[in-house]
Amino acid sequence: MLSSPECRTRDTGLLALERVEIWTALQGTLSNAAIAKQRVAQIHQRMQQNKGDKLLVFITHDSILRALTGRMLAMREYGVMLPSTADGTYTVAGSLFIK
Repeated sequence: MLSSPECRTRDTGLLALERVEIWTALQGTLSNAAIAKQRVAQIHQRMQQNKGDKLLVFITHDSILRALTGRMLAMREYGVMLPSTADGTYTVAGSLFIK
């Protein structure tokens, strides 16, 4: 499980699986387009290296998910992201909202 270094995402990972690997590429970007582009490229590369042989879990922020998929999730909503085409784009295949 890879997590943003920020406490909220890191703590979610620790609660879910009791361990996380901090990865700064998953840190939120707010409104900095240049940083978002760089982080999304790093995430794409990591996903392509995985080749589907094991579950890859990211705990990140809405700005990262939005940059990858174009979809905005609500606070406390969790999304499952899958490759949508061979061109490297992704889609939110499903989501779960926790009250």
